[in-house]
Amino acid sequence: MPSESALLLDRKLGATRRAFHSALVSTSEQLRSMLATKVEGEGITGLFSNGYVNSSSFSTLAAGSTKESSEKGRLQVARDVLLELIGLGDDLYRVEVAPGAGVRCAVSKAYGRIGRAFAAARAASNANSGNPAGADEAENLKRYNYSNWSVAERNIAPGLLIEVAGKDLLADGLSEFLDGNTCLAFMVSGASSPAPLVGLIRPGVFVAQSKTLDPFGMPDRGPATVAVLAEAEGAATFTHQPAGHGESGMGIWSRLTVSSLPETAPESALGSKSANQQREELRQLAALSIEPLLAASGEASTVSQEPGVTAALAATSASGEPIDRLAAWLLSKAK
Repeated sequence: MPSESALLLDRKLGATRRAFHSALVSTSEQLRSMLATKVEGEGITGLFSNGYVNSSSFSTLAAGSTKESSEKGRLQVARDVLLELIGLGDDLYRVEVAPGAGVRCAVSKAYGRIGRAFAAARAASNANSGNPAGADEAENLKRYNYSNWSVAERNIAPGLLIEVAGKDLLADGLSEFLDGNTCLAFMVSGASSPAPLVGLIRPGVFVAQSKTLDPFGMPDRGPATVAVLAEAEGAATFTHQPAGHGESGMGIWSRLTVSSLPETAPESALGSKSANQQREELRQLAALSIEPLLAASGEASTVSQEPGVTAALAATSASGEPIDRLAAWLLSKAK
């Protein structure tokens, strides 16, 4: 059973899941009605028909009076998939990573299960149009991987609540899932490396590490990943706000706020991460968060053609606590 804190985080981040669940129920009922009445021209309405999902999905469904029994059977199978997903309730959107197991594998499996709803939409649409079942239709109804989702489907992806031990939070390989409107929310138990999510920072992705369940300030739309590290004394806390629509995304430091840092650098391994790998997380956080001197002095636009520009841009100027401490720590390690 999810912990009380996990349930609280679930409620804070549950808007997309509630919307997705409502769409599952509504679509299932419409399919039931179509199968029962066989009303010519009746179609799907609601979230899955208003442009969020491509035209090959729910929006083209209609139950004609001349459907062959095999086609009606495929419609029924599609509805059965939706009913199975509905029956999972909130567990559809929750992931418990077993000790020592891979986070990426667990997330991939969860989204493969959720994706069955989209596979059911495609199967029902093809059946309703009289198209034969594709070679992979049956397999997709069992698992429809995130890599196969359309842009529109990723834009209505429900967020996941992922419970994982800090030593197992190897998050760098999760960037493939941060697209559209997907959200990965980690409830972390035990000790953690200093900045397990730092490798997921991209210009257009909201990323935050916190030790409390206070609001993260996530934008309404766009990919996001957050982690609550309540028991990880050696973890940093930070928030990266994504670049706005139409912005280049340059200057990550201007959108990255580091709120706290560990008092000392990691000196021992944690799980599969060596002390050096953990220190590299802090170095990466510094590289992203410390303002370049050239940007601060307004010379960045004039020096791009000068020799040694790469080395010059690497020079940094710390700006206040706790960045000062992070910069000082990095300088001490460089000696």
